[in-house]
Amino acid sequence: MEMTRENNVKKQKTPFYESHEDYFRRVLVKEQPFYRPGMTEKEIDIELEYMNQNINSVIEGHYLPLWKQQLYY
Repeated sequence: MEMTRENNVKKQKTPFYESHEDYFRRVLVKEQPFYRPGMTEKEIDIELEYMNQNINSVIEGHYLPLWKQQLYY
């Protein structure tokens, strides 16, 4: 009886996302410079809008998320 590699590899479950927006909310948002654990949907929307309005600061490396500004100022 010959064993193939495919038989030995356990099938991995891939996460299912209902839409691109769902994928962004669950995965990609964690890679954004403004993200911190525990953010609400409303906070994410506000920070995302602010980041998009200040994209030059992001590119230049001077971007400071709103929630961090509240800590420092």
